[in-house]
Amino acid sequence: MFTYLFWRLAFERAFKTFAQTLVALFSAGGIGLFNAPWLTAVSAAGMAAMLSVLTSLASEPWGARGTPSLLQPMAAAVQPEPAAGQPASAVVQPEPTAAQPEPTAVQPAPKTSVSA
Repeated sequence: MFTYLFWRLAFERAFKTFAQTLVALFSAGGIGLFNAPWLTAVSAAGMAAMLSVLTSLASEPWGARGTPSLLQPMAAAVQPEPAAGQPASAVVQPEPTAAQPEPTAVQPAPKTSVSA
């Protein structure tokens, strides 16, 4: 929980929450930027950002370890491509799991002749 990655992700979420809350408060009431109650809006957005950080702290034990996410990471659906100048055999393929069975080769159907 006290890693650089965790705090970077948590504060990124908090910043987004702050900005979204500020925009929502201004747009919900049709308030212009020059006559807006800035202190109230920034205070509410700051509270939302603080709650986002607290939610990230509470989420750490449940999701992927070391991140503020509640969700476990999904297996990549895209096959990795070799780097420039690297042969295709150099790409390490992930091991198949129970949820991802090993692909099987498709055999062509035998040709039959039709006499007319």
